Amino acid sequence: MRIRTNLVAGAALLALGMAACTTPQTITDDPAISGGTDTVIPQSEAQPSGGGKASDDTQSSQGEVNPIQAIDIALSRSPGVVVEIEAETTDGRPVWEVVVRGDADDGFEVIIDRVTGEVIATNPHPLSDDKRAEAGITAAEAIQIGFAAVPGELDELELDTENSVLVWELDIYSDEGGRYELKIDATTGDIVQQKRDN
Repeated sequence: MRIRTNLVAGAALLALGMAACTTPQTITDDPAISGGTDTVIPQSEAQPSGGGKASDDTQSSQGEVNPIQAIDIALSRSPGVVVEIEAETTDGRPVWEVVVRGDADDGFEVIIDRVTGEVIATNPHPLSDDKRAEAGITAAEAIQIGFAAVPGELDELELDTENSVLVWELDIYSDEGGRYELKIDATTGDIVQQKRDN
């Protein structure tokens, strides 16, 4: 009887372990959804939503959490508008640093593990005037526009002003090699500058 109980318990643990391998990922392409109810898709069915290098599920060489997913995670922790995201390493751990402008015009930096999606920390973050401006194009949309022009991996995205025009500045490591800087008009979504850094 004890052996049978142990076998049943072992099978139940194995089933739970298998279920954990298909952790749901939050995928949101619709900016109206990203601040509200999210669509949850099992990782086994998920498609890359942010462009860039990605395999059959949502994994990229940047880690398992792509920048669009990092935005969704950050907004679920600190509601508002994403004004900056950067791929960094903290204590040897690859992370996304996502800056969110809150509803009260205050800033928060949400640090997210790029492999697991775990929120490591949420800290107050000062905001420049550029990051307080209203953009017609969301950070997620700017990333998708950037990846359509230069497929690769996002290094950094931030809201800034260039010649009195509010722009999204993106730095992308191209799949073809090299690092590209793009500036996207934050109102129209037009690429106003694209250059390869040496």
